[in-house]
Amino acid sequence: MGRRITALCTALVGFAVAACGDSPFEPVTSATPASAPFTELALPPSFTVYDGGEVNTSIAVESPIQCTERATVTVTIQGVLPPPPLLDVVLMIDESGPSVSATEWGQEGTGFNRLLEVLDQADGADNNLLARAKIGIVKDGLGENFPGAPFTQSFSDDYATIQGFINTRHRTGKSDYAGSFTRARDMFTNSGRPGSVRFVVFVTDGNGGPENSATDAANLLKGDGVRIMGIVVGGTQSDISFAATLATPDALGAQSFWGSTFPNLASTDPMVNPFYSIGNQIGSTPGPAAAATNLTFSANVPSGFTLVSGSAVASKGSASLAGNAVTWTIGTLVSETITLTFEVEHDDAAAPAGGMLTALTNARLTGTDPSGDSINESLTDKQVDVQGCDITPPVITPTVTGTLGDNGWYIGDVGISWAVNDPESAYTIDAGCAAATVDTDTGGVSFGCTATSKGGTSTQTITV
Repeated sequence: MGRRITALCTALVGFAVAACGDSPFEPVTSATPASAPFTELALPPSFTVYDGGEVNTSIAVESPIQCTERATVTVTIQGVLPPPPLLDVVLMIDESGPSVSATEWGQEGTGFNRLLEVLDQADGADNNLLARAKIGIVKDGLGENFPGAPFTQSFSDDYATIQGFINTRHRTGKSDYAGSFTRARDMFTNSGRPGSVRFVVFVTDGNGGPENSATDAANLLKGDGVRIMGIVVGGTQSDISFAATLATPDALGAQSFWGSTFPNLASTDPMVNPFYSIGNQIGSTPGPAAAATNLTFSANVPSGFTLVSGSAVASKGSASLAGNAVTWTIGTLVSETITLTFEVEHDDAAAPAGGMLTALTNARLTGTDPSGDSINESLTDKQVDVQGCDITPPVITPTVTGTLGDNGWYIGDVGISWAVNDPESAYTIDAGCAAATVDTDTGGVSFGCTATSKGGTSTQTITV
């Protein structure tokens, strides 16, 4: 790069190219100073970068209840979001021939240091990289005639170590995109953290070696899910156009590539602005915005119970009770616990005996998880112990007292009394059942008792 730059122009991969003086790239209009808040980029709210989240569903039913009484059903759905993802970032720094003048290297190093500042301050603690980020470095170049090349720094979260390696000029040989991408991939393979979101940030002056080899190496990284972001300063228009194809379009839902044909950096350091943008994008990499979306809970109440109209109360979303069907819909579930309660009533006409009865069946939860996959969970049927039901009529027992003579005749006064018993439900006396005394001679007189409970009606008669 060894020439003076008077402006820096940018290009967004996948978008139309506009004119900018002698360069077909739109200019960066301002640079963010180091002291300014790092809030340049707002990610689209729908953007998520990895799978995760958990949905737990449970159903509780009040039990036991008495015959014909109501039971409360409580459906609980819990959303659990994992912490934001780990970030593994490889900085691919071009220190090849034209890129090593003190002026230009100072400006390039300044840019990378600004990127570190963004990640450093993202968690509010200075000189301590964002807790979930680790950075590795690959110094670009074939390395001929430079003993010890290529130069790499393995993943580290130590600010001073990373900054020191960036600020040390190693001056390797020719630019070598393919070799640097390959070494970056090796670094991810050998020491990248499982489940991390991975980035390569490359800065070069272009002319990075055989294009086919560079494309193949970049595509291997992209196939691994690595997001590639880049800056080209001082290259030809052809250099810029090719390098742009190596970046991942819309790597984080925002700009992923900047390019300029101007060879030098002005004193205002416009190159810093892309570094701030890249740092902001990486530092604000989100986890899933929701544990699930478009959730629907549905269930049926079988014969033996009826839904109690108007009893549904949902802490989130909307619920309906129609016929024997329960439906509860929730648009977005985040890290939260939500509930639906409703009542079912025992129907003794349909299930007069009571006992262990199924109160909820065909329960199911459907929706979409953060990765776009379907949720389709079948839930266990729920039963209620219904007690106190009566399917037998009262038992009526007559008692006769007196002195029994020959042939079944009583001699003397005779007393008649009745005992009515129904342990399963209350009863009423419909007729008779009153105590009586026979104190005159008769040819035979009859007495009766009729009683009714939930289990039916009984009648007993006796003749003395």
